[in-house]
Amino acid sequence: MRRLVLLALVAALPAMAQSPADTSAKPITIGVQTAIRSTILGEERPLMIHLPPSYTARPKAVYPVVYLLDGDAHFAAVSAMADFLARNSRAPEMIVVAIPNTKDRTHDLTPPAAAGVTKLAVSDRDTVTQSFPTAGGAAKLRAFITDELAPWVQSRYRTAPYRILVGHSFGGLFAVDALASTPRAFDAYVAISPSLWWDDGKYVKRAETAIAAAALDGRALYMTTGEREGSSMIDPARELAATLDARHPAGFRSWYRVMPTETHNSNPLRTEYDALERIFAGWEPPDSVTMAAVVKGDVAPLEAYHAALTKRFGIPTAVSPDDINQMAYYHLQQKHLDIALKLFRHNVERSPDYANGWDSLADGLEAQGDLAGAIRSQEKAVAVGEAQQDPALPTFRAHLERLRGAAKR
Repeated sequence: MRRLVLLALVAALPAMAQSPADTSAKPITIGVQTAIRSTILGEERPLMIHLPPSYTARPKAVYPVVYLLDGDAHFAAVSAMADFLARNSRAPEMIVVAIPNTKDRTHDLTPPAAAGVTKLAVSDRDTVTQSFPTAGGAAKLRAFITDELAPWVQSRYRTAPYRILVGHSFGGLFAVDALASTPRAFDAYVAISPSLWWDDGKYVKRAETAIAAAALDGRALYMTTGEREGSSMIDPARELAATLDARHPAGFRSWYRVMPTETHNSNPLRTEYDALERIFAGWEPPDSVTMAAVVKGDVAPLEAYHAALTKRFGIPTAVSPDDINQMAYYHLQQKHLDIALKLFRHNVERSPDYANGWDSLADGLEAQGDLAGAIRSQEKAVAVGEAQQDPALPTFRAHLERLRGAAKR
């Protein structure tokens, strides 16, 4: 298994031309490169896997999985987006599994087309089968993802039962066809500039028919085309979107956007971000819920909101220890010591491995005048920090020494 790294070298480029390499430079790791042997495909398929920043520190946490077609082109961007959205409470942290292209992208991503009849929408000179003679292998790749890759990922990583499939161009066609063929295989489907002109739009009609008959509760489709793409790309996507809007399948969420200024090739970056944010819309509690909890010093409204999210997405989520800490410090600053201490204690009881929680409880106890209790709490912060190699450990130790010094005076 090889690591994938990005080297932070831009600032050092001028110096590098004149001096030896900086031996203190460290690589920035964004994931690993590995492979899986596929019986269905009869070949070994490379993979690129990104784990969320908290994966090691939260050994009991599980994460939704993004399966990314054309993975070699989009892995770095989608991994960064997933981390950014989670860091800003716009979505849960996610595992990204990128599936790079190998021998024949067209074969892997396209469903069959009728021989000798269907004309290529972007040119009347050839039929689809003449232009793309190896097309038609999408069903096999889909079976590989659902029957081999997903179980393989689940057996090796801590996954939540929520899967997202992302594809662009032929990959977008693949995503729409996957929704029509296996609507329960994924929870959300992202079709970026899907090639729905394929086979004279046959797969638009097929998707419309299949979606009308399928149980789609809890499923989602996010589809876009670029404003600067031709009518052969935009028109069939609009047709499918209009049908979905008219039928409103129960429990099914769908969106279609024409992305301003985007071309076929530039569309993925903006769409991938928007899609992940829209799929997890409501992940961040509204200000009204948060402020009610903060002002009252009561975690219950936030806990109820997170319980509803868990039920909706099937992804376990809870109020973060950081959020509870912030609530407690608000009341500490307002001199509401009883409320602050209640929240600090609640935090360490529910998250005993949260070193900063013990450090914060020490602040509350010190404010109350209980130096002995503050020292005990800070000793716990140091012990937990040492066990977890917490980067804030030097701060915890300095806090402990200060408290011990204060106790001697």
